[in-house]
Amino acid sequence: MEYVDTATGEAVKVYLFVATLPYSQYSYVEPCRDMKMDSFIRAHVHMYQYFGGVATRLICDNLKTGVVSHPREGEIVLTADYEALGSHYQTAIMPAGIRKPKQKASVEGTVGKVATAVIARLRNEMFCSFEELKAAVLRKLEAFNHGSFQKREGSRYEAYLDEKPFLHPLPSIPYEIATWVYGRKNQYSTHQEDMPDKFRISPWDDVRIRNWAGAIGKYTAEVVGRIFEGVSIKEQGYNPALAVLRLSNKYSEARLEAACEFAVTNGIKKPRYHHLSSILAANQDEIYMEQKKASDRAKTPMGYLRGSDYYGGGRNDQ
Repeated sequence: MEYVDTATGEAVKVYLFVATLPYSQYSYVEPCRDMKMDSFIRAHVHMYQYFGGVATRLICDNLKTGVVSHPREGEIVLTADYEALGSHYQTAIMPAGIRKPKQKASVEGTVGKVATAVIARLRNEMFCSFEELKAAVLRKLEAFNHGSFQKREGSRYEAYLDEKPFLHPLPSIPYEIATWVYGRKNQYSTHQEDMPDKFRISPWDDVRIRNWAGAIGKYTAEVVGRIFEGVSIKEQGYNPALAVLRLSNKYSEARLEAACEFAVTNGIKKPRYHHLSSILAANQDEIYMEQKKASDRAKTPMGYLRGSDYYGGGRNDQ
């Protein structure tokens, strides 16, 4: 969208932040002057205030403002600001797979509907300030959420009233945007919460992940167990645990188990993907197993078999 700068007469481009709750399709739309970090984080804060609560998981796009990297193999890395936001609101931020819009079908569908309900219906209006445009978008958003569904009874707002009890309460103080000087990856300060079964739709869960690890071996199971022990919301362990297990596709299950044993027995308290990937790439697991076999052979007690001649048997004493 755009508004007119009355001082210069120039049209100023405006971007829309869109979020939606999956069951009710109750949505939030906010105009932003840009797509930089402050605008991105601030829109999330306003989103949670509008929803009046927080979901256990947040499925987001892979825009660079929030996601540093989302490799096909390895752990997903969030920006420090986005990770801090998730920690503050006690939610697991889980970016959707690259080029897999079905993983965020609710918001993908809402974007199309917002184009009609908000953008198209305001296309003939001229706005002389950002604030004026923002107020108009909010009015259309309210009409959108309170309007009747086309293929189901009620409205998004009415369905939201059923969904809201499943949201976690907002923190007493909203997240404050800050400038980061340093930070630590994979650190969380969240409280233990369980996702309601009604909304548990992830194809992976901790039980399935642990079973896969256990099928590979006890040391792989130990590594995955330590990953889950290091997070407060189990969903935060899904990505790092799966990143470790998928190393078996590249190197074999036997080598992954050996790498996990090497990591655990050599004092790595919290083995993660980058530890194990480095071990495997350098063939340290194979060297370790050869050394272990050699050591086991050296420890095996040796026996000697003596024939009857040694004990005098078979001698003809006259």
